[in-house]
Amino acid sequence: MRMIRSNGLISVIIPVWNGSAYLREAIASVRAQDVGTEIIVVDDGSTDGSREAAAALGCTPVVVPHAGIAKACNIGLRRATGDYLMMLDQDDVLCPGSLGKLLGAFAQDGSLHAAAAKAQDFISPDLDGEARDSLLPRAEPYHGLMTGALLLQRDAREIVGDFNESFQAGQAVDYLLRIERSGINYKQLDFVSVMRRLHAKNTGRTMKDKRFGDYGAILRARLAGTVNNG
Repeated sequence: MRMIRSNGLISVIIPVWNGSAYLREAIASVRAQDVGTEIIVVDDGSTDGSREAAAALGCTPVVVPHAGIAKACNIGLRRATGDYLMMLDQDDVLCPGSLGKLLGAFAQDGSLHAAAAKAQDFISPDLDGEARDSLLPRAEPYHGLMTGALLLQRDAREIVGDFNESFQAGQAVDYLLRIERSGINYKQLDFVSVMRRLHAKNTGRTMKDKRFGDYGAILRARLAGTVNNG
């Protein structure tokens, strides 16, 4: 694997499907970082003005027919030109300076292939009292399997592979478990890099049945000692 510059460009891929309500904040949080970034918004067949919201902030969205978040992620990864790769959910927010801190880990360890910081839950401030009461944010930051907290060296993706497009809600868990099992140099860092927004339309809530089905398939594959790249 060739050496990648520790101060290189970061490609931030944001797959979006009917996410205009929060997409502006997600994009703005990337724009506010103090390192070089390219933002790739992949519009997965939205019908709510998401592509217009992206364009209003200077992004040219890649518009594709609706086929699910995993396929949108793969399309974004194939278009990325950066030395490092990050996936950011349409409703989450990067913390100020977080990408610089993640890059710093690569500067300290030239053999590092992937670095993951922590996530912190927050309840979206636009929700009313009843909606807020139905949500259960974690009180403390956590490592979890959050793509918005992980920075991946570009060449390491060749080892990890693509997102599994057969998964509709468990693609992030599957992908990050494969990173952990791939044998690449992967390190967890003790700071919060992404704020995970909780609201009524989180994928984990709206696609609960599909999420459990995906998680079951992931568990069965792990127990069998196999890896399914879709």
